Amino acid sequence: MPVSDEGTDRKNLCGKWMPRRKVPCARGAGHGGYCSAPDYMEKQRAAKRARKQSYDPVASRRWGAAQRLARYGLTQEMFDQMLVRQGNACGMCREPFKDGRRICIDHDHTCCPQEKRSCGKCVRGLLCVPCNITLGFLESEQKQDQARRYLSECQKYLKTERTESQHGAPGLIA
Repeated sequence: MPVSDEGTDRKNLCGKWMPRRKVPCARGAGHGGYCSAPDYMEKQRAAKRARKQSYDPVASRRWGAAQRLARYGLTQEMFDQMLVRQGNACGMCREPFKDGRRICIDHDHTCCPQEKRSCGKCVRGLLCVPCNITLGFLESEQKQDQARRYLSECQKYLKTERTESQHGAPGLIA
């Protein structure tokens, strides 16, 4: 269905002539990419509206969860078995998982170095988000060395007497 130019400000449109379609471009002035005819743009808008109307959040979450498990080489049954084995709690801090909270799948990054993928054989367990982040830092030797250095500097700083010229937090020492 062609879009009429009534009610539109022609100054804000690209207006470049499209000889094959025999119409001017209906996209905004200065747009990137290809020019588009008004009827094509209306067809795209209608398709987008139809996609929004057919969106099912429950199906989307279910599909997303299945895809996430597949990336780690797990099935829903394997995931559920891990949850039962861990008592529906984080494998590291033992805090029970809360409804609606994300459960992280922990795997050995030396086996499968890709960030969010695993062969399935190196999955170690299920973690809460804070424990997953903490474990990520602990696995990095560079971060461990930085943490040791920081704590050592803080300890030295706190042992020395503060003079009037020394103000600021321990993390700010050179």
